[in-house]
Amino acid sequence: MSNYSTEDMMSNPDGQQEASEAKTPDSVRMVSRLPGACGFVRLNRLGGLEVELYDRGELTERFCGGEVATTYTVAASDLPAMESLLLAYALTMPALAAMTTICDAQLPQSLADPFPDVEQLIAWLADKGIPFSRRVDTDV
Repeated sequence: MSNYSTEDMMSNPDGQQEASEAKTPDSVRMVSRLPGACGFVRLNRLGGLEVELYDRGELTERFCGGEVATTYTVAASDLPAMESLLLAYALTMPALAAMTTICDAQLPQSLADPFPDVEQLIAWLADKGIPFSRRVDTDV
């Protein structure tokens, strides 16, 4: 996984090339199933977690008039329960079975690692009943 900011994706929506120098260490980039889209996992200023699906694909341009960012936010108070579920999930994966604890700084990477794309991470949050809010921004 690489670290990218939303600004990097605006200049490189396909995510095929290296990010610009404006990397943010607290934002982990994920791939998306959607052409021209990607995901980001990061901690916000309130200590919560944000999972962003950033779509600048051709269909989004055509039907929405530009890019769309959908951000799923897990409140800081819900992170301990989410981390426990993540550690249990990691035990089912040989490559992550050694994971026994997660520090706050590692949380975005620890969440991105087990999932092949951002959509599966979002589905996992929903399937596990982890409370989150959803915000759609079409004026990115």
